[in-house]
Amino acid sequence: MLPIRQRKSLGQHFINDPNIISNISSIIINKIQEKLNNTFITILEIGSSYGILSFNLLDQLISNDIPFNLFILNEIDYRLIKKLELKIEENNKFNELFLDKKLQIMNIPFEKIDLSQFKELVLVGNIPFYITGIVLRKIIDYNQNLKLIVLNLQKEVVDKIKSLNSAQSIVLNTIYDIDYHFIIHPKYYTPKPKVFSQIISFNKKQEFSRDYINKLYKFLDKIYKNKNKKLLNILNYKELNKIKNLANDDKINLILKKRANNLDFKELLILFDYLI
Repeated sequence: MLPIRQRKSLGQHFINDPNIISNISSIIINKIQEKLNNTFITILEIGSSYGILSFNLLDQLISNDIPFNLFILNEIDYRLIKKLELKIEENNKFNELFLDKKLQIMNIPFEKIDLSQFKELVLVGNIPFYITGIVLRKIIDYNQNLKLIVLNLQKEVVDKIKSLNSAQSIVLNTIYDIDYHFIIHPKYYTPKPKVFSQIISFNKKQEFSRDYINKLYKFLDKIYKNKNKKLLNILNYKELNKIKNLANDDKINLILKKRANNLDFKELLILFDYLI
């Protein structure tokens, strides 16, 4: 098969260093071993492309005797799907997994995949930059189904998650324990992107319903749209009364007098819990 020309519309930037791929796989394997304790898992890889990460990770899963029910290669570029199919056919152990339906190719845009159909789900992938927002929102909305997430994201996005000064960063840090791994230079991609990327992992510390998450987002959006104002001037009369009646202590009154951009995210969560 001839080399495939990358499609900018699909955000295709492929890691070209096998050592980096192996290191990403090792992080995933170590996290699975540390956090999931021999649970039979389903692994969904977003944007499998040529199988650069997919088959390295599969090799490590097999060599480490890690049990899994299903490994899904999610890819929407039909040219790359042909490459994946060919690599599976050429490898006896991968072909056997494919015939046993433990290895599958899913040709559906990630935003259209219903993650609630999976249990014990591990989500991995080198995320195309253009769907980063969709991916982050889905790992929030489907937190009840997700056990572990290891992603390669733009460094700028990772820094925002770490910052704890936006609705999204606070929600992610509320649901997950987050670890920040190594940074990848643009020179290790083909074609070279204009930005650095970073490996980041999410391990769920607490489950939340989608209703709770939507209410929390709405509350935090209101706060951060007015982050230079005091909370006393952001919250409405009904909200203030409810907080004061339920809390009725000096600590809460001090929090309400602070400006939103001076608040610790834990203080915001304390206030929100009084409102729901």
